[in-house]
Amino acid sequence: MNDAIVSESVKTKWYALCEALGLKDDEGAISHWWSVVHGAYSGTDRYFYDLNHVASMLQLVEQYRTYFKDIVAVKLAAFFHAVVYDPTRRRGNNNDLAEPFFTWNRAMGQPLELCRAEMIATWIQRISPDWRAARPWPREEYDKDLELLKDISKAAQASPRLEYELYTAALRREHANLGEARWCQYRIRSLKQTQRFYGSELFLSKEEAAAANARREVRALRAMLWRGHYLPAMAAAALLPLASGADPLGGRGPALAGVPAVPMVARAGLVAGVAARAARWLLLDRTFVRYPYPHAPPHGGGARGAVVFAASFNPPHLGHLHMLAYLATVADQVRAALGHLHMLAYLATVADQVHAVIGVNPTKRYAVTPAARQQLLEGMLREWGLGADRVCVATTADYIWRFAKGVRARALYRGVRTWRKDGVDEKVLEALNTFGPLLIGRTTPVPTRFLEAPPMYAHVSSTLVRERVSSGRGIEDLVPLGSEGAVAQMYG
Repeated sequence: MNDAIVSESVKTKWYALCEALGLKDDEGAISHWWSVVHGAYSGTDRYFYDLNHVASMLQLVEQYRTYFKDIVAVKLAAFFHAVVYDPTRRRGNNNDLAEPFFTWNRAMGQPLELCRAEMIATWIQRISPDWRAARPWPREEYDKDLELLKDISKAAQASPRLEYELYTAALRREHANLGEARWCQYRIRSLKQTQRFYGSELFLSKEEAAAANARREVRALRAMLWRGHYLPAMAAAALLPLASGADPLGGRGPALAGVPAVPMVARAGLVAGVAARAARWLLLDRTFVRYPYPHAPPHGGGARGAVVFAASFNPPHLGHLHMLAYLATVADQVRAALGHLHMLAYLATVADQVHAVIGVNPTKRYAVTPAARQQLLEGMLREWGLGADRVCVATTADYIWRFAKGVRARALYRGVRTWRKDGVDEKVLEALNTFGPLLIGRTTPVPTRFLEAPPMYAHVSSTLVRERVSSGRGIEDLVPLGSEGAVAQMYG
């Protein structure tokens, strides 16, 4: 949803809540405190605990309002629970988390009596993302309210797979102060320590989905740790014996203290293995972004900026959207030269805006025109909540690399189902996009990166969609439901 719409919706609920407490905005106090709350949740370092999160909590509170004993207190806790939030905070007084609420209560003439205010403050502390230690709450009859409120604050843990990945990507960006290895260890520890995610009866049905998301994330984080931290450290340790002799392939040489000398055959095998691994990294892995996608921008430097995603979109499908949505959160702009829907979703998380560009060959006649495909993709993106402010679709008859240079893209992305299926063709295109700018444009090339298709969409392709449509079979598992009819009509 558009940020301005979300802000206006939450603002309306804030004023309604203050009115329910009998407060009036005669001296602008309610407006002033709305600006305080709005400013806290709109900080540049907020990616998950923002106004969208508050809006989601308030929506769930309304959904379960009949189960709460003190709905006004619950809504106040939802508004103030992350006003104080600092992911870099290691130690601190939990009372600080509720200080803005107490200040608000005093400034508004204490509309809440002390006992009720203390109860709300405890709730704020218990559901705050910065909460560090347990503290008893004063009234036993409100335990159920707190339990349900805690579950509502953690509702994202049981969200569908794509939404969950966007949620964890947002959390990672809020913890950008942690290196990749420390983040993986911190997140694994947090997930493994949780024996049960939900405590209320209303959320028990969501427990399995939450646990499945946690297991999948832990596996991905451990794989990331091994690839990016443990294996390089082990390789470095294995290469230390090479320093025990002047010639890495001959003689035994003097041994280092505590490091035994390595025979010639063992050294030769080790050097050959390292060389083969280095060649694979240079040719394939260096440009390959594995699934699950990293939280930091894959185009390097940690900086956001414009990126281009190139593919045919003939027609677009769920694989395209996922990648584009991801990239839009780690770059300022993403210009997608028609790729797949699930990829679009990923791209949208690593860029501030994604531009989808359809490459057109002027000498070729298309069964479905590029303009029709552009309109189809725009509809799919709107269905996924990716408006033109995040993903802009365009067509070009020029070289894709020239378009990428024109928008000052930091990288040009393409989707790969597997290296076996798409590797040769994609490496040829990479060569064209590398040498074309050098030979034709007299300029430096835009680096090419390859996104691995999510496993659940590795079988999906535009060809499969067209075959299903031509044979009269359903495509509800290949394209967004709202676009199924349009695709069938265009390609039928």
